[in-house]
Amino acid sequence: MLDLCAGARQEIAIEQYIFSRHGIGAELLDVLTERARQGVRVRVLADAFGSKFLFKSPKVHDLQRAGGEVRHFHGYKRVLRHPTRLLNRLHRKTVICDNRSVLTGGTCFLPRMEDWRDTMVRVNGGVARQAAQCFEETWRYTEGESPFPHDPESKAPADQPDGWRYLVSSPFPSSRRDYYDLLLERIEQAEGKISFVTPYLLPVRRYWDALRPAIERGVRVRLIIPAKSDHTSVDLAGRIFVHSMKHAGVEVYGYEPTMVHAKLALIDEQFSAVGSFNLGIDSFKMNLEGAVVTGSKRFAAALSEQIERDLAQSRRL
Repeated sequence: MLDLCAGARQEIAIEQYIFSRHGIGAELLDVLTERARQGVRVRVLADAFGSKFLFKSPKVHDLQRAGGEVRHFHGYKRVLRHPTRLLNRLHRKTVICDNRSVLTGGTCFLPRMEDWRDTMVRVNGGVARQAAQCFEETWRYTEGESPFPHDPESKAPADQPDGWRYLVSSPFPSSRRDYYDLLLERIEQAEGKISFVTPYLLPVRRYWDALRPAIERGVRVRLIIPAKSDHTSVDLAGRIFVHSMKHAGVEVYGYEPTMVHAKLALIDEQFSAVGSFNLGIDSFKMNLEGAVVTGSKRFAAALSEQIERDLAQSRRL
């Protein structure tokens, strides 16, 4: 990420839920400030709740003095006007450089996450332009425009093979639900194997209802979650779903070496997704999320190898 931003020549756009003013966050702010001083347009959009200590930090002031722009998503003024917006958080973790490269996945810019098990993916080309368009929609929303008009004609860019796409999801009625609609469709079409990795497990009924028929028709479903996450209350609630899933035939594994924070989906070695989504009601119903999805068999093989390595360090629950 640091190298990607340091190499930017025209523009850097970042969306992040937790952007710390310390550690990796401070390192990144230094890089962004240096780029801004060289004439690169730098924009940072961070969640007002997850990144609440960022906005008054000296390094952010340095970035702004260099010409960079830093905004918060759903700050206190907007929440006071619309209290329900408190539940709607910017949960994406996306870095876009020069509209040519996008880096996205599950990683926040927070020192205590440095030894967590996580996954990011970098894609060049049309996918980056799709991510940039989504960033622009969210950026304009912070200026007071209507939430994210959905473009029904949006398709995979022609220069990207294997259906590479950047898909998003958000809770607003007029906005996109692309990622979750596609994920549900792929679950319903699954024939052989479904693998999920998620740090938090509080799924909505719609997806659980789609998994049951898949299991009944013989699809093997595997799920990797942390053996112990950073949220004890979520673990306790999630164990209810673990019990139900195990009873229905889902293979549930707890990753033991450290906190697993990756958010991955792999279906029939033909559909792969890496993004910010959790298998939880927050991601399904409340947050703004993003993911890179593809039908690339080569990428599916790489992701499958990664999942198998994680399974080897997990215990069956």
